[in-house]
Amino acid sequence: MKPPIPLVALLVGIAGCSYMHWSPDPPKGLRYEPGQQVQIWTRDTMVRWHAVVVTRDSISGIPYQLSTRCDSCRVTFPWTAVDSALTGHPGSRFLDVVGSIVLTVAFLWPDHR
Repeated sequence: MKPPIPLVALLVGIAGCSYMHWSPDPPKGLRYEPGQQVQIWTRDTMVRWHAVVVTRDSISGIPYQLSTRCDSCRVTFPWTAVDSALTGHPGSRFLDVVGSIVLTVAFLWPDHR
């Protein structure tokens, strides 16, 4: 028997706790960690980069879909073209594990009627 709809909704909510939290943190130095995600808003376009390097007059990074080793893929914007920059903070791995366990148990638990 399938689990009731409220239980499925609860499990989806728990599984959704693994997310990327974005904050308008200013750069902490000239370089972010290679895997750190940064969203750059320029005019009406948003790009997501990693391996971001910040200088006094520009910000550069590698598009998130590409390898951090692809230095020829690096894109640079002058700060005058940047409307805002948001830093991504990955969700807790603990919540990923707990959510996966709860979801698995809920779907595999035998019906005890």
